[in-house]
Amino acid sequence: MAEKKFLVDLNLSGNLLNNARIMNGTSFPTPLPAQATGYMFFKSDENKLYVYDGTNWVTSAVADTDLDNTPSADDVLVTSSTGTDTTIAGATILAAGVMSKDDKIKLNALDENAQATTDLLISNNQAAGAGGDGDTPTTVSLTDGGTLNQVHIIDIAANNMAGLFTGKEKLKLNGIADGANYIDPLTLVYDTLALNGGALVANIDWIKDDTQLAGDSDLEVSTTKAVKAYVDASIAGNSAYQGSYDAAANSPDLDTTLPVAGLVKGNYYVVTVAGTFFTTDVVIGDTLIVGNDNAGTGPNVEADWDIVQRVADDATITKRGVVYLSNEANTINGVDAHNNSVVIPSRLKATLEAEFMGGVASTIGNARRVSFPLAIGDSWTVAHGLGHTAYQVQIFEDSTGDEVICGIKKASNGTDVQIDTNQTTAGTMTCVVIG
Repeated sequence: MAEKKFLVDLNLSGNLLNNARIMNGTSFPTPLPAQATGYMFFKSDENKLYVYDGTNWVTSAVADTDLDNTPSADDVLVTSSTGTDTTIAGATILAAGVMSKDDKIKLNALDENAQATTDLLISNNQAAGAGGDGDTPTTVSLTDGGTLNQVHIIDIAANNMAGLFTGKEKLKLNGIADGANYIDPLTLVYDTLALNGGALVANIDWIKDDTQLAGDSDLEVSTTKAVKAYVDASIAGNSAYQGSYDAAANSPDLDTTLPVAGLVKGNYYVVTVAGTFFTTDVVIGDTLIVGNDNAGTGPNVEADWDIVQRVADDATITKRGVVYLSNEANTINGVDAHNNSVVIPSRLKATLEAEFMGGVASTIGNARRVSFPLAIGDSWTVAHGLGHTAYQVQIFEDSTGDEVICGIKKASNGTDVQIDTNQTTAGTMTCVVIG
């Protein structure tokens, strides 16, 4: 029968092995490989599972066992037909066991509603804690004269539960005068500050109306009017358009006579003639923004400028620019219509699905997909046309779409794929060869 040989261990990572059969027959397999310890074999004539222990085939099947017992006055002897006999001793006050003859007689003599009685004594133990502060809780003992002794600890009182009164709490209470009243924690109320037409009602020196925000203190705050005036001035001053820039003629002069006086952070130019700005190639539409005015002296080096580049030309391997999206036909045929085409994921997915799922036989690059009929217990030769044997093969059942593991080997012509199965029903399979 066809089989698939694994040359490495098969690790199921804790998953189930469903619908599997153990190697079986009426005779143990021979010869055994060198690493045969742990082999399993089911002898169908005995209906027993055997395991090879490295020397012999052994079975885990266990014969039936019959149990019997022989009671005496104080215990019961349990006998086994296949194992070791044992004796179940009589019960005691400390251990379970069988009821003895004498205990049964005593139990029969008791009334149905009889109850045991005992004299109970309740006592307490008041103990001082470390240093004599009386923190140790009192214990209450319940005894019946020596044979039963139960101890219960009464907890110290809490804010929401009654309990013991400790020595420390008693000492604290003694220090409070008779008739004393509880007072809520002190609450401080601050006066509300009022503004009148932007002017302060009172001379509060930590509120500032400086529109330059020149102060640098964690103990001062600025009015909203001052903050708004500062922000408006900053935005207006730092985003002023300065005009166009001819990068071919360096006009106006921005990268030779340095620093460029009069320019402040946020000023910008738009390139109208392509050329070089310092060491950077710029094209029409690029924007040159002053990023550092060196404390008012003006930009001095290329790093003081932020260059926002506008892409307009076609991209090349070494130059930024526009790229074109490849369509499905060009993607499958490897055609770069613009010499800078790119493949987007959605079109690549559509191309692969159309090739591998849409027809009876397809090819793409070094991959082949072939659908072939499936007869019972048959084998097939799949002609992939790759011209070599360095390929990867996957088999799918067409009726379910599931991948199946078949016997795969090189065909007799030396290049094609031969597929063997133990299939018991007719149908079709799809073979994908990649290489």
